[in-house]
Amino acid sequence: MPRRKLPDGAVLQAASEGLELQRQRIEAQRRSPHTKPAIPLAQICQAVEHEVPSPPVLADSAHGDDTRFREGITDLELPYVAGVHEKVTVWRPAEVPQPQPRL
Repeated sequence: MPRRKLPDGAVLQAASEGLELQRQRIEAQRRSPHTKPAIPLAQICQAVEHEVPSPPVLADSAHGDDTRFREGITDLELPYVAGVHEKVTVWRPAEVPQPQPRL
């Protein structure tokens, strides 16, 4: 099947629209003060303020890797289970983190 060729003006218009959409997304991200983990943490805080019954918080590593997210949940005194990547150091409550062994 032969390829159909768009008129030169249509190609430029499509490229221009694509660049404009990308610019708008970047600008929206700059204006937003929230990181991805900060958004659900703010929602959890609102739920606590409104006294919504709270089951344990479950989070994947996109949120669990963020120390501020985990500390925020701890500060709210909520039980949680969070996935983390292998590079994240974890320890039991009331323990002090140990330095990693040198290789």
